[in-house]
Amino acid sequence: MSQPLRQVVQENMQSPEKWNTLLLRVAQEKDCEAFQTLFEHFAPLVKAYAYKTSKLSQAEALAEELAQ
Repeated sequence: MSQPLRQVVQENMQSPEKWNTLLLRVAQEKDCEAFQTLFEHFAPLVKAYAYKTSKLSQAEALAEELAQ
């Protein structure tokens, strides 16, 4: 059985292994908490990237599309 999600999140917040563990939980176990953790971290980064690389009017739609 895998580690409790709370323990994974608390351990070394910037660790690539943390993100790998969360992605595996989403893929293999359909873990909604793991997805929420990933979304909360990466959604603002994706949105900021979209704003920088596309027209402002398209950025919001692009960010939402990438998050799905």
